[in-house]
Amino acid sequence: MNNVSKVAVNAFSGLGAGDGIFMWGNQLTVIEEEVWQPLLLDDVQLFLGGNPLFCGCDIAWIVLNPTFLNLIASDTTCATGELLVDLDPTFYEENC
Repeated sequence: MNNVSKVAVNAFSGLGAGDGIFMWGNQLTVIEEEVWQPLLLDDVQLFLGGNPLFCGCDIAWIVLNPTFLNLIASDTTCATGELLVDLDPTFYEENC
């Protein structure tokens, strides 16, 4: 745990399919699309468990994309304790 609360765009480079970024147990509250989408497009796995993630409309881009959702570790939870993999895509389609 490093208490990371923000990650800059292009903070990670040279990663590809099968690689992983381990950010477990930090202070991330958002999964910013401009930071993480390029990595997910390259099939990089994200390990984000133990972060107080806000799971509002800002993560619809993940919840509505099964490929992206599969690249996020299944133990990743929202600050409320709900697993990302258990979030209802229909809610995000209708409300975001």
